[in-house]
Amino acid sequence: MTTTAPIKNVPPRHYLLCDALADSIRERLFRHEFAPRLPLDKAALTAHYGTERQTLTAALARLAREHLLTAQADGGYCVAGYERADIEDILALLECIRFSMLRRHASWTDAAPGVAGETVSASPYWGPAGLLARGPFAVAARNLYEHLRSGIGAEFAAIEARCAQACADDLARAAAHGEHERIGGLCAKSAGQFRQLILAAFDDAETCPIIPSA
Repeated sequence: MTTTAPIKNVPPRHYLLCDALADSIRERLFRHEFAPRLPLDKAALTAHYGTERQTLTAALARLAREHLLTAQADGGYCVAGYERADIEDILALLECIRFSMLRRHASWTDAAPGVAGETVSASPYWGPAGLLARGPFAVAARNLYEHLRSGIGAEFAAIEARCAQACADDLARAAAHGEHERIGGLCAKSAGQFRQLILAAFDDAETCPIIPSA
């Protein structure tokens, strides 16, 4: 008796390349390699990546769906631009989500005594592996997080690391002992510092021109 191996649903090569292109361009957006509010040079990008125009267009369309790019009537794409009020709104929304997830974390650990507070200590503030990556807000939080990275640029990673390191030990100890009020206080303090540094970095970036790249 012969058996037929199940057919795997393997994405076409076009879509695999599309994902890789979108990931690469997204990271370049986070590093501010492209000037905000200006159109991307699709011909230059096609040549730079050595890909087909169709594949590049699909990758750009994906980033437009994430609102990191803006689709134009002529078929082109512009880099998303951010005002200071946009950054303030994103910070406020992330703070609301963080507060909700802290409350959920408290209920989880109360329901399961002895469970280490790894949800908090894994990322003292709110990185992709921390509080905001859990629960029903994960997709929304990740999208907001990426917009914040796009709005701030390369300085973002250093700011996040600085704020995380400042309270990492205290937060890990509080999480391990289930000291939820102390966890909330430490996160609030870190969030305040993060907010100040992020807004300062945004203000500085607004005064520094970005040289577009291919």
